[in-house]
Amino acid sequence: MKRILALSTFLVLGFMNCSRNAEVTWHKLCDGKTNQATLDFTVPLYAESDNKSKVVEQVPVGSVVKVFEYRNHNVWAPKYFIRVQTASNEGYMSPQCLVVNQNPAESVWRYSRGLVTDYKYFYDPSDKEHYPKGYSYSDLEALPKTKIPLADLAEGLPAEPYEYKGVLKQNGADKLP
Repeated sequence: MKRILALSTFLVLGFMNCSRNAEVTWHKLCDGKTNQATLDFTVPLYAESDNKSKVVEQVPVGSVVKVFEYRNHNVWAPKYFIRVQTASNEGYMSPQCLVVNQNPAESVWRYSRGLVTDYKYFYDPSDKEHYPKGYSYSDLEALPKTKIPLADLAEGLPAEPYEYKGVLKQNGADKLP
């Protein structure tokens, strides 16, 4: 009985203390200081949990860091910064910029960075075993393959831009005097 109790306590503590490693990933709004989309593949590590504080280090995307106190059980008070430790510094980073418990070797971010070249599509055109006739549908084969100009398609439409004359019924606009 004592063994079962000790083992269950060990397992519960082990699951509560999940991996503290995280992979730094790139998000277009990672840098809260600028609040603009950027193509810089580094993430700022702030000295304090505020985006107005000093940037301690620019952490490159793909690096593995240690995270502390990253769980958020309060939905109404989101964490805007979590404590992170790199190999050389410790600071605060936005949770948008990292994925906790992510193995970089099997990361989903490898696809967005173009590191996966052997990806096999679900509908593979060269798969003649499952699709012996290919992907051509008999009903669509008879359609012409030439492009029709948009001016020919829009011959009967009026040339002036369309303007809606009714009242929009959203956000209480239909109740205005």
